[in-house]
Amino acid sequence: MSSLGGLNFVENIGQCHGDAVRSGIFQYVTVQLSAGAGGTISAASGSTLQFGDVVNAIKKVASYGFQADYIVTSPDNAWTAFNTNYAVTQFTGALADLLRAGVGKRPNALGLDWYVDPYWNTVFPAGQKKLAYVGCKGRSSIWGALQDDPLVEIYRVPTELQNYVITHIDGAAVYGIANSICSITYAS
Repeated sequence: MSSLGGLNFVENIGQCHGDAVRSGIFQYVTVQLSAGAGGTISAASGSTLQFGDVVNAIKKVASYGFQADYIVTSPDNAWTAFNTNYAVTQFTGALADLLRAGVGKRPNALGLDWYVDPYWNTVFPAGQKKLAYVGCKGRSSIWGALQDDPLVEIYRVPTELQNYVITHIDGAAVYGIANSICSITYAS
């Protein structure tokens, strides 16, 4: 039986496994984006993401002949940008658009799809955290899975008298085309 008092055990375990695989893939991709960023913009505010910084990153990518179409950042960085940046007057409705889009919809502002990921702050080494990446889909980073489905294994630890369920997927990410991405960093 997979349901215990309203709790769908199989569904919840599946969600945990999916989150683990997603986190691993995101870490591979982010490391490659860090290695290949063609330009860097320092945040004007020092520590928060603002639309002005995003506009500068778009211009930097465009200066290399690419048209940026996405930004990836943390949920709190995206929220700050949407909630406080009304200096870019033609986008004063950005917060309203974000809220109107609803749950599960990807926000779009400044011509970019905004990918927010809760694992964002966990993938950078200490002292090398970034606010965001602005890049081009299909060019800035490439993920290749070496298998179709995640592997789930039961790992027994005899000294602890318990089992661990481990999910993994074999794959790799590589940096795509040079200068097709710009990172937005904390100002030093």
